[in-house]
Amino acid sequence: MTKDKVVRLTLTSGTTGKSKKIPYTQQTLTVLELTLGSLVINIMNADKRFKLQSPLQRNFIILCPSTPAPKEAGIPVGPIAMIEQSQKKFLAAVTTTPSAGYDIYTEFESGYVHMLFGICDRYIASIESPFTPLLLSAFQVLEKHWPQMLNDLETGCISSTLNIPDDVRLEINNQITARFVPQRIQFLRREFEKGFVGIATRIWPTLQYFTSINLGTSNEELGRTYAKGLLQVTSAYAGTEGLFGVNRSLTRPLWYTLVPAALIYEFIPVEQSGDANPKIIFGDSVKVGEQYEMVVSNPTCGLYRFRFGDVIKVVDFYNTTPVIEFQYRYGQILNLRGEKVDESAVYTSILKCVKKWPSQRLVDFTSAESDLLPDGERNAEPGYYVIFIEIKGKDGEYVLTADEKSTIDSALCDQAFAYKSYRDKGSIAPMDVRQVKPNGFAEFKKYILDNSTASVTQFKQPRKLKTPEMVAFLLQHTFE
Repeated sequence: MTKDKVVRLTLTSGTTGKSKKIPYTQQTLTVLELTLGSLVINIMNADKRFKLQSPLQRNFIILCPSTPAPKEAGIPVGPIAMIEQSQKKFLAAVTTTPSAGYDIYTEFESGYVHMLFGICDRYIASIESPFTPLLLSAFQVLEKHWPQMLNDLETGCISSTLNIPDDVRLEINNQITARFVPQRIQFLRREFEKGFVGIATRIWPTLQYFTSINLGTSNEELGRTYAKGLLQVTSAYAGTEGLFGVNRSLTRPLWYTLVPAALIYEFIPVEQSGDANPKIIFGDSVKVGEQYEMVVSNPTCGLYRFRFGDVIKVVDFYNTTPVIEFQYRYGQILNLRGEKVDESAVYTSILKCVKKWPSQRLVDFTSAESDLLPDGERNAEPGYYVIFIEIKGKDGEYVLTADEKSTIDSALCDQAFAYKSYRDKGSIAPMDVRQVKPNGFAEFKKYILDNSTASVTQFKQPRKLKTPEMVAFLLQHTFE
């Protein structure tokens, strides 16, 4: 695959299937880090919305390292965001978290420690996290446990209830003592007592933006609560396979210009994605407004014409380079009769309905095809969609009526013509909407992490369930 020395076996996320191991050479890392870093810095420096960061300012990074995996043939194995020992001192120098904080491998404890040291520093410039769910989770930890955090800072000892190794705990306590500022604690207590809507801009007045890859409902929740009023930057479209594109606007719309120096890009017209020998074209032949499955080659790590499943839409050209917008993962479409309903259509339909329900908001959702249901739960043919949704309201628990559930099916008929056609003909039965109990999706996340190679940092909620075991788990967390 490559003649160069492999320095890392990098794992894909593994939330929708088994992780793949992609060999990284030093050139792979260099191209990914330098190309992305230099492009984003240049774009940001040219944008008048951003002030030049002082060399004395630190960034606040929320990152939960995965438990170190055994080496294979002497080669480190881990996700793209894995932190090697040599990187910890550098991170401690430029971020708010001390190096010991990157030796914690559980999500709650990691988020707690990142937040503990993050709130100590009044002058941070930005908040960074690989994906929005991890960032949202850290803020939720802060909202729930801030009294204990302030006590930790005042006493110089982190809570004994946290599952942290003794050597890591000792170093963290030393760092707490070194950073303790009584006036800061008093200020934080006053702000926390006011509530947590817009808390980020209130406790960090020099904070300019947060950057994270937007994943579904967590991004909207952040903008509605903790990060209200704060600019979100989405600088790049990337994966374990390499850098796919950069967002020249840095904010919305989320349009990405391809980076020819990073990868070789090819495209399959989406209507041919299921063919045995689909037509493959280069970027100079794509058309604005058309959808394609992306195919990439990365010679630095031995990937050639690799189909990773992302479907994009060409929205523009920057000079002669295509500008694209992510649409969906090909493997996440619902497809009983050839209708091919993607996750964005399902998401839009659910949101449309949730807005009509009294004081409710969407927590999360996923879907499945009816053939994965247990025998006792499955209706007779024809097949149908099963939609799992969790909602949350201001007035406590709200259980949906049968009529309210049925509106999602009607909304999807409005959103997807092919689905409506099959529904009208009776070839697809009405969807079965299952309401997930509070915190059901949080439990589902734990289930996936415990039963797959997925890491907390890379976790992405699957929008289509592919195993009877996943469906059975969620059924145990739904209302009757």
